[in-house]
Amino acid sequence: MFFWNEGSHSLFWLLTVISLIVFSLITYLFSLGPEETSSIMILDMTVIMLAYWAAAALFMPRTIRESPALIHLWKNTLGGLLVMCFLFILPLPRYVLPPATWSYSIIVPLHPIDFMIPDEKELNLLTRVVYGEARGETAEDQENIVHSIINRSRDKQRRYGGTIRDILLKPYAYSCMNPDDPNYTKLLSLSKDSQEYKKIYSIVRKTFLSRMNGGEDPTMGATHYHTKDVDPKWNTAARKMIKLGSHKFWIGVDDGK
Repeated sequence: MFFWNEGSHSLFWLLTVISLIVFSLITYLFSLGPEETSSIMILDMTVIMLAYWAAAALFMPRTIRESPALIHLWKNTLGGLLVMCFLFILPLPRYVLPPATWSYSIIVPLHPIDFMIPDEKELNLLTRVVYGEARGETAEDQENIVHSIINRSRDKQRRYGGTIRDILLKPYAYSCMNPDDPNYTKLLSLSKDSQEYKKIYSIVRKTFLSRMNGGEDPTMGATHYHTKDVDPKWNTAARKMIKLGSHKFWIGVDDGK
């Protein structure tokens, strides 16, 4: 059986300090990576840290375990772990559960989700639509188009469709989806293994995750857009216009409908 002595007492304090430093460093490094990876890995680190404390408390004598200094340290450490849980682990269900369940998680997200969450099939369709609408444009232009689609999904009256799929497949909503449009065959033939598909898929997913976490919408709620070299009649009903990249984004086009 493990015997607790002065040496093990010193070793415990040394390991405690080292573990706290390592935990803080790893937490910081993970926070720089992809959000879904950060949450999962920080959860793992929290579990390991709690297991370490439990093991230490099991073997040390009661007089040491209940000493004021150690109790104070444990309280501070527990408080730190709770802060980590609040910052990183509460959003976890949105990443480890299927996309369709994200907005129904029993753990409330840090930022309430007020728009539709795409499933894998809809992410695929979104990628193809963005490819058809803004192929060859900058990543920023493509992100802005995704923002406008998200804004359509936020419409409480569901004027643009009841699902992401409905929004994208609504007749004449997106010109690239019209069968007689030259982009239509190109977006259908886009291979999932191509670099272009992977790049746009990443942009689509990143933009949705950003908005889920309270990220900024550069289009300021715009639901319509077009390139700068055209001037469709429907934009006369808009409340406001914003120029972003190679597109004009319009706000409040359907407010009176």
